[in-house]
Amino acid sequence: MLDAIDLEHSQLMTDGSPAYKRIKDYLPHGVIDHEVEYVPGDVHTQNIDSYWSNLKRGVYGVFHHVSEGYLPCYLDEFEFRFNRRKISDAERFSALLGQTQGRVQWYCLTPQAENPHS
Repeated sequence: MLDAIDLEHSQLMTDGSPAYKRIKDYLPHGVIDHEVEYVPGDVHTQNIDSYWSNLKRGVYGVFHHVSEGYLPCYLDEFEFRFNRRKISDAERFSALLGQTQGRVQWYCLTPQAENPHS
């Protein structure tokens, strides 16, 4: 499992839960004690907190119900959104369409010279 992690450039950041106590034996580990402070130096959990907040808002506010079978699809969608949150809508749309090649069959009902699929 550790061969998939770039140990030289990675650092795990967690809260002070005892569940993470031995993880430092395997990879760099920063611990945040939220009772004392939220951002000690470069160690923080703000990104993952923001991700979970957006996911929860999406489930409660838009989708209302997520079945266990489709949960990975919802997580993929919110990961896509979160990882591209700092780019323009046009760039995000282009990135999305770039992932559809070979997956979607395009139909064009009206022939257009600039459309190679017509």
